[in-house]
Amino acid sequence: MLPIFPQAIASQQDVAGTFYRADVIATKVNVKPLWMEALLMRLINANSQSSV
Repeated sequence: MLPIFPQAIASQQDVAGTFYRADVIATKVNVKPLWMEALLMRLINANSQSSV
């Protein structure tokens, strides 16, 4: 698993902001929690596979 770089999160936040400003999505989105949830799920899955 690779580390999550702040630039990657910032890049996705920029995309989400662009979609919001273009009225593609109706609500502002904070992408950082999505990255944290995805990381947590990968860690849980990796841990459960190593326990088998």
